[in-house]
Amino acid sequence: MEKIAAPKVLLLIVNWNGLNDTLECLASLRKIHYQHYRIIVVDNGSSGNDVTVLKSLPSEQIELIEIDKNRGYAKGVNAGIKYAEAKYSPDYFLLLNNDTIVDPDFLNQLVVAAESSDVIGIVGPKVYFYNAPNLIQSIGVKINMYTSAPSYDGFKKMDVGQYENVRDVDWMGPCAMVKAAVFNKIGYFDEDYFVYWEDADFCIRAKKAGYQVCYIPSAKIWHKLWGSYRDSSDLIYYYMSRNRIRFMKKNASRCEYICFLAYLCSYHIWSVTLLLIVTWKVKHLKAFWRGIWDGFSNKTIFSRYYGST
Repeated sequence: MEKIAAPKVLLLIVNWNGLNDTLECLASLRKIHYQHYRIIVVDNGSSGNDVTVLKSLPSEQIELIEIDKNRGYAKGVNAGIKYAEAKYSPDYFLLLNNDTIVDPDFLNQLVVAAESSDVIGIVGPKVYFYNAPNLIQSIGVKINMYTSAPSYDGFKKMDVGQYENVRDVDWMGPCAMVKAAVFNKIGYFDEDYFVYWEDADFCIRAKKAGYQVCYIPSAKIWHKLWGSYRDSSDLIYYYMSRNRIRFMKKNASRCEYICFLAYLCSYHIWSVTLLLIVTWKVKHLKAFWRGIWDGFSNKTIFSRYYGST
């Protein structure tokens, strides 16, 4: 009997001024048990010596794609996917945040789960906090489409074996393995998000196309949270508020969107505003309100502060 070849997996990491995180992530990937994979790192216009150091790594370990400036996470992902599609035609794309480290068996577990059903289009691991190795950060996210509020089941709970069942979710977060067929059917990441919510948008689009998004508890990674943007709080407030609105405009039904507007205007905007006033975070408040304005007016002007166009 002819032996069936293992699926080819393309591991894709986007780096932006996060060299130390990326190198640590790559070091953990070199220890994985799965053999049929390649790694591509997309540098999103880093300002330091990131490119020089990454170029010095052995070419059999990674391939580097350079983008001239920070054009957003979604564009970086898309650039890597299109390059790999043309050169390697992989069966799966593993989209991994650069501020993660992985368990050596995580990719085996994801591939086994994804191969178990044609309906499964996206799978993701159990995510722990980097500095608290047994403290759960994510087991996949559910999204309330009437408020846009994400539900993080298991967040900041110690893992005592209570989340060991595979389950359907709406959004995978810092690590998602996607069947190539999903990109063929629904297209790529929406680059207008720039950063944040683009992966949630992609997962919801995949679900609407008939695919399942599944949390796989036997696959494990550790995540530092916020990564390259940890020191850019105004960016976070801007894009989180802007892209929340964009996400709901695109993906909510008419009824869901009306309920979302009621929730946003009667509670969410004012609770965040009050919190930022009380804590005297004026820059964050301006960024938050500009994000609200741009979300409804379909503009992106704040990204000029972060090297975008």
